[in-house]
Amino acid sequence: MNEKEIEVVEVLTGSYGIYYDYAVQIAKVTYGDMTKAKIAADMMNIQNASIESVIAAITLK
Repeated sequence: MNEKEIEVVEVLTGSYGIYYDYAVQIAKVTYGDMTKAKIAADMMNIQNASIESVIAAITLK
């Protein structure tokens, strides 16, 4: 992981309470984009979305 992805993992696991493995997946698919990562975390926490649906939503173009 690069520095931005590591920072995303730290924020998602610390501030958002996302499981480490999920945070790593989110960090990798967002390429360390903190804004997208926080949206993904909100989807998981507020909407109770699965990691699969979050990854699918993030990777839509």
